[in-house]
Amino acid sequence: MPGKSMQTSAPAQPAPDNSEVSSVLTNNLVQTRTFKNNPQLLKVEITTIVAENNRKVVKVYLKNGKVKELPEGKISDPLTETADNILKAVE
Repeated sequence: MPGKSMQTSAPAQPAPDNSEVSSVLTNNLVQTRTFKNNPQLLKVEITTIVAENNRKVVKVYLKNGKVKELPEGKISDPLTETADNILKAVE
C-alpha cells in the first residue's frame, strides 16, 4: 500500500547482565536491550536514523521513569556494555 511503512522485527537475542536485545526495522532501525532484573535500568534503545546518514540516538530508560540520552562516544556498545557502565555514563 502506498504511504504505509513496512516493519520487520527479529527475535530477541540473549545479551550480557541478564538482558535481551530485539530489533525492529521501520523507516529507522530501533534496537532495544531490555534488562530483566536490574534494580535501576529498564532498557537501552538505540535508534539509527537512516534519513540522517545513519545517525544514532541512544536513550537509557531508568526504572524511576527518567529517560536520559547517552552522549555519543561515552561507551563503546550499549548492546553489550555492562549495566554498571551504562549507568555511570548517564550520571
